[in-house]
Parts: sequence; structure tokens; C-alpha cells
Amino acid sequence: MRHTTALLILVLALASCDNQIKFDKKAWRTKDDIFPCKCRERMIEDLTKNHTLLGLKNSELTGLLGPPDIEQDLNIGYYLEVDYGSDIDPVSTKTLSFSLNSDSTVKHYRIEEWNK
Repeated sequence: MRHTTALLILVLALASCDNQIKFDKKAWRTKDDIFPCKCRERMIEDLTKNHTLLGLKNSELTGLLGPPDIEQDLNIGYYLEVDYGSDIDPVSTKTLSFSLNSDSTVKHYRIEEWNK
């Protein structure tokens, strides 16, 4: 009975561990071939809570996060996750997206999820 209780406590402790890590500029920019670092999603909480993103110029943002994965008009995005399943086309994505003002400053950011 003691072993079962100890195992249950260990499982609960591991399950409650916070998988979040501190934002690391070098790790964020690391790519495996064309895929972003899998650590990006684990850094997102620290990045959004402890780093000023609103009001940054586009050049400051790309200085911090590197070149965006997506650029369209006044919107840019960084992939947090891309799941291809067993296909050549993505079946789901999770993206940190930024909307810029006409003077290229960040006015809004959000996490967007897309599923096929």
C-alpha cells in the first residue's frame, strides 16, 4: 500500500509540474530544418508576461524574435506548433500573431490556433 501511495504522489507531482520555461532569444530563433523550436510554446507565458511587446517597432520585435514565419500586410506571426500529421500540408498550427499600426508598431498580439 505504501508503494502505491508513493507512486500516486510522484505521478501527481510530475503532472503538476509547470512546463513553462524562460524566454531565450537564441532558443526561440533555433529551427530544425524549416520547423521552429518546439520550445517556443513553453516560452510563450514568460515572453508575454515578462517582456514588453505592445508598442515595439517591427524592427525591435524582429530583433527580439527573429524574422517572422508569416508576413501579410500589417500582420506578422511566429509558429509555436505546426502539426503535419501524415500529410505534406499542415493539419493544425498554433501561432503567436502580431497586428501592427501603420507606423509599424505592435498594437495587438494573440495566440491563434487553426485546425484543418
